[in-house]
Amino acid sequence: MGGSQSTPTVPPPAPKPTASPAYTPAYPSFSSPVNNYSSYYSTTSGVTLPQQTSRGSTSAQSTTLAATSAQPTPHGRPTPSVQSLLPGLDHVSIGTAKVGSASTASSASPATVNVTHDVHDYVVEKAVSTNKLVPDLGCVPRSSRCDRHILRVCNIYNQRNFVCQKFCHRFHVCLKWINGQCNSNSCDCDHSFNSTHNQMLTQYLVDQRFSEDQLKEQLKKNVDFGRRARSKYETGAMICSHYLAGRCVHQNCRNIHMKQKFSWEIQDGTWVRLPDPLNQSLEEAYCDPSKDEVTLTLETKSDSSDQHHLSKIFGQNGSTGDFDFRSMTFRSSKMKIFQVRRLSTPSDIFANMGTNTRWLWFLESQYGSPTFLTHGETDKFYQLALSDCLERALQNGESEVRTRNGNIYDLVNMNFMQYGMRLIRRPAKILSTQMQDNKPIHFRKLWNETISNGVFSVDQIAVGSNEYIFVDNIFRTTLSGISIHKIFRIQNSFLWDDYQLKKKKMVHLFKGDVQRLKEQYMFHGTKASVLDKIYEGNLDWRLYGTNVGCVYGRGTYFSNQARVSHGYASGSPKVILLAMVLVGDACVGNKSMDYPPKNPATNMHYDTTVNSTSNPTIFVKYNDDEYYPAYAVYYD
Repeated sequence: MGGSQSTPTVPPPAPKPTASPAYTPAYPSFSSPVNNYSSYYSTTSGVTLPQQTSRGSTSAQSTTLAATSAQPTPHGRPTPSVQSLLPGLDHVSIGTAKVGSASTASSASPATVNVTHDVHDYVVEKAVSTNKLVPDLGCVPRSSRCDRHILRVCNIYNQRNFVCQKFCHRFHVCLKWINGQCNSNSCDCDHSFNSTHNQMLTQYLVDQRFSEDQLKEQLKKNVDFGRRARSKYETGAMICSHYLAGRCVHQNCRNIHMKQKFSWEIQDGTWVRLPDPLNQSLEEAYCDPSKDEVTLTLETKSDSSDQHHLSKIFGQNGSTGDFDFRSMTFRSSKMKIFQVRRLSTPSDIFANMGTNTRWLWFLESQYGSPTFLTHGETDKFYQLALSDCLERALQNGESEVRTRNGNIYDLVNMNFMQYGMRLIRRPAKILSTQMQDNKPIHFRKLWNETISNGVFSVDQIAVGSNEYIFVDNIFRTTLSGISIHKIFRIQNSFLWDDYQLKKKKMVHLFKGDVQRLKEQYMFHGTKASVLDKIYEGNLDWRLYGTNVGCVYGRGTYFSNQARVSHGYASGSPKVILLAMVLVGDACVGNKSMDYPPKNPATNMHYDTTVNSTSNPTIFVKYNDDEYYPAYAVYYD
C-alpha cells in the first residue's frame, strides 16, 4: 500500500473514491480465462480450481480437474501436469517458519479472500483500451500534411515480425499486402487494421478522415514516395541495406558490404573496427537515450591486425575506456582522445526496407530524463509523431522545424529553442521477440536482458502496447480520473526466481490445492526516492519505514484497490507499484503481530493478515519472497 520513513501507529484514512463511475476494461489483457494456477499445476488426486467469468475474474463456483490426464482449458490447450512443469516439486525443502511474537491461534479470525486482479499465467495477450485518446494536432509542423509521408508502415514489423521495443507509431501491417502483392494464407503479418496497435493509430484518422481502403491507398502512396526520395544529410560512408537484404546488384557498390546494420569504429590513423562483443555493448548503450557515455572493457583473444591496433588504443587486454556519445570520442585509460564513428544503413524515413535504420527523436527534460517526441501530453499515443517529422526534415537538409503552436526545433544545434532543452537522436532498439497482438507473451519473455548494474533493470513500456493497456486497465478499475505519465517494468531475476520457488513450495504445502494460492496483482503506494532500493532488494518496511503503521500486523502493506494505495503515494508525479502477491490463507491481523498466527485447521501459520473477514482491502505480507514488484506507475 505505501512506504515512507515515518511509522505512525494508525494509518491515515484512505481517500474517498471520486464520483465518476469506476473504469471497466473491455476484456482482460493477460491471457487465459483459466486461472493462472490451472495451466501451471494439476495433481494425481485432482485439483479444485476457481471457475472464471468471461472477464477473467474468479467466481464463487469451482470445478474439479480429473486426476489421471491433463484437461483442456477453455482455449483448447491441455493443462500440463505438475510433474511435467515442476520437476522435483515433492523434494522441495519446507523448512521452519521464523516466528516473532505471533498472536495465538485463538485470537485469529479466518478471512475469506476473493481474487480481485487475477494473475493469468504471467502472459500478455490482446488488450483493448476504452480510455479514449484524442490527438492534439497543435504540434504538427506547419509545412506538413498529416496524410503525406508521415503515415507509414513499420518496416521493422515486416522484418520477421520484430517491432521497436518502445514508441512505435507506425502501422503494423503487411507491407506486401499494402502493395497488393501478398497472397500467402500463412503470412504472420496483419492484413487488416484491426489489431490493438493499429486501432490506436486509426481511431482518429480512419473515423474522421479516411475509410480503411483510403488509408491503405495512402500508405501505398507513401511507400512509392520513399522509393524516389534521396537524403541530403547522409553523405558519408554507409552500410549497404540491399546487401543485407541479399539483393545488391552493383559489382562496385559505393556502400560498405557487411552482415549487420551498424558498426562502431575508432580512428587512429585509419578507422579500426571494434570486435563484436564490444560493438554490441556499445550499440546497446547508444540505443538508450538516457546515456551520454559508457565505460567498456577490451577483451579479445584474436591475433588479427585490428586487435593489435585496438590493444594499442585501449592498452593491454582488460583495460577500460570511456565512450562519449555527444562528442563521439573515446578516452583511453592512458587519457588519450580518439574520434569515434558509427557506420549505419540509411535512415528508413525514405525507404521501406527492414534493413534500413529506424531513428527516434527525444527531448531531454530539465530533470535529464529523455522524453520521446509524440504530440501533446507525454502519456498519450498519437498516429502522428514529431519524431518522424524531425527525421524527415533532417534528411531533407532543413535547419529547423516550426510547429503550428510556435515551437522551434533547431536541427543544427540539436535543441528546442524556446526552453533550451537538448534534442537527442538515437537508433530504435529492436525487440527480438514476436509481439503480435494475437500471440500471447510471457511476462518474463518481455524482459530486456541487459542488466546495467548486475542486479536489476527497469524498462519503460510503450504507450498503447498490450502491456501498457493492461496496467492502465487495472489501475482504472478502482481509481478513476488519473493521468498516467509513464509505466516501467521491473526486472530482477533474483527476486523473480525467489518468488517462483516460494510459489512451488506453497503449492507443496497446500498438497496441490492451487486454489489456496490466491495469486493476484496488488498495489503499494510509495515515493520515488526509495524505488532503486526496492528494485534491488524488494519491499521491506524494516528498511524503508512505513506510513501505514502496524494496525493489522508488522509487515509490508498492499491493497487490492488502487484508490486505497493512492492515499499513501507521494511526490509529483505520484508512484504506485503493481505487485504480484501470493495471498494464501489469511486471517484478520492486529498491531501485536510480528508474524501471522497458526491456522488451527491446518496447524500451519497463516500466510497473510488482512483488515476484514469478509471483504478485505488491506493485506499484510511478512515474507518478501511472497510478492514481486512487477510495475512502477507514475501518475497524477
